[in-house]
Amino acid sequence: MDIGIVSVRYAKALMKYAQDTKTEDSVYACVRMLEHSFQNHADLHAALDNPILTIREKYSLISTAAAGDAPVSHEFSRFITLVLKNGRESMLRYICLAFLDLYRK
Repeated sequence: MDIGIVSVRYAKALMKYAQDTKTEDSVYACVRMLEHSFQNHADLHAALDNPILTIREKYSLISTAAAGDAPVSHEFSRFITLVLKNGRESMLRYICLAFLDLYRK
């Protein structure tokens, strides 16, 4: 399946979920920070693609990249869990970019 199609589907699902729970702004802040981390740390993408890391370790890495030492929102946490459960972590940056685009529209 095409990366663009999958990324946009996940981004739309996250946007809909954030709108339903009225947490668009907090989810946007986490996604924006995660995208910023992807830009500044090229090894982040490589770490997420590493099959040796467990889902728990990848979750921790993503949470830290998105919020630093602060806890991530419940909605963002559930979304990251879904992405990892479905093995879509390699598409996470594209999902972030699609979500940021949707939010700004």
